[in-house]
Amino acid sequence: MLPVLVFLFLKLFAKNHYDIPTYFATDSVLVNGRYKITAAHKIPPFSFVDQNGDTFISELLTDRIVVTGFLLPGEMAMSSKITTELKRIQEAFADFPEVRILSFSIDSQNHDVSDTLKVYAETFRIDTSSWTLLAGSRDSVYYLAQKGLLISSEQASNTSEAPGETLVLIDKAGHIRGYYAGTDRAEIDRLIREIQVLLYNYGN
Repeated sequence: MLPVLVFLFLKLFAKNHYDIPTYFATDSVLVNGRYKITAAHKIPPFSFVDQNGDTFISELLTDRIVVTGFLLPGEMAMSSKITTELKRIQEAFADFPEVRILSFSIDSQNHDVSDTLKVYAETFRIDTSSWTLLAGSRDSVYYLAQKGLLISSEQASNTSEAPGETLVLIDKAGHIRGYYAGTDRAEIDRLIREIQVLLYNYGN
């Protein structure tokens, strides 16, 4: 019901051209009195292992809206909260295959890491058709978090097992469109609304 209500809202107020910012833009042009982003930071290519033991490459996300987050193996209470909120997102966009969720975790030299991810997915009843669980080395996960997703050092402390609870919204061009606290229900409500804005704008 939520997607329909939000689309009706956006259509009713379409004359206001509701939009969300593009983070880390480096250039823009003025078009019909509005600035259009022509260049911005893009998420760099990456490769990780998924819950099936297969290699997952970023090219698989072409023309997709993506929400990224991190699993915290040593902090199951927080991971559970984040997963619960991400499930709300997945359920809200069950009819929109272009919306994908990625959860990253650190492979602590565990040779059955894919089995661990698969068990996690089964435990929380995650639909892996649109939500992929990924694992990589500590260095690769932190590189993506800090250099790719541009999560601040405060949000991604090197003393923790994962870069924290921050969720990131990425558009179809690979640009960052928002940051959200993954355990805050109000923040997830905002994230859902802003995904709807992207979907609406892509369709118009």
